[in-house]
Amino acid sequence: MNNAKLLGYIMGENLGIQVKPKIISKTDKTITFDAVLQEGNKKNRNGRIYPSVLIESGFNSPFVRERLITNSWFGEAEHPMEDDPKRLVRLDRANACHIVRSWSRDGDTFNGRVQTTANTRGRELMDMILENDLITGFSLRGFGPVKKTNEGDIVVQPFRMIAYDGVTHPSHNPA
Repeated sequence: MNNAKLLGYIMGENLGIQVKPKIISKTDKTITFDAVLQEGNKKNRNGRIYPSVLIESGFNSPFVRERLITNSWFGEAEHPMEDDPKRLVRLDRANACHIVRSWSRDGDTFNGRVQTTANTRGRELMDMILENDLITGFSLRGFGPVKKTNEGDIVVQPFRMIAYDGVTHPSHNPA
């Protein structure tokens, strides 16, 4: 990897997996469910590889650990569609649709315990899951460098995790 060429930096990336969520609990205002957040060590639809060790270090970063402890690691409904880098690294509570409560790792698969928020966006997500049988997809929003190896693979380098946003079409394919 030392001979890899720096290609640039990523600000947001669709890289979740769409699967039917396993509902753990339900109230009138929220649901809590288990879902796959991401796969590591596998080329995604965007041609990028996220090493599992890198993903795990992101989950263990002080930024993410603090938000998990304070129940404030929420994700938005879709990635922000703005060009302003300051907006891309900031979470907008008005657009929050879920909170990641905890995470776990099973090999190269990273799972999350997720709860919908008790606001309009969260209720929309809850209704789509319960009433429309929505298959959820999550996508990491983060920033950091990417490099191309001599073999042509694009590998993400150490980066900062911002959020797992709820997305319509993540780049990892569950098939």
